[in-house]
Amino acid sequence: MPRPDGQPTLHRFATYTGARTTRLAVDDERVHWSLRARTGQRLEISAERRRGGLLHAPVRTQMHRRVEETLDARIHLTLTDPAGQVLLEDCGEVAGLEVHGDIDGLLAMS
Repeated sequence: MPRPDGQPTLHRFATYTGARTTRLAVDDERVHWSLRARTGQRLEISAERRRGGLLHAPVRTQMHRRVEETLDARIHLTLTDPAGQVLLEDCGEVAGLEVHGDIDGLLAMS
């Protein structure tokens, strides 16, 4: 949503701004991530996994692990204000997506 001067507004959802994950769900086909800002705004992200490839990933000093990555994910996002009014809703058709790391630990925190 543009500001009165016509410039776009940057909405920061980060730990240093007080944003928190309210939901995280990861399966073989999708990643769902919901965040709430300190201001009450909500950001809903749904990433559809599409064809991808296995890449080498570093473990300390060697490239032993394999990580699935795609540059062909579909991302759908919705930004709402504290009252639930949609400020932005859009879909990206060619997005990078990598799901890697302690997924179980992340899921337990949400």
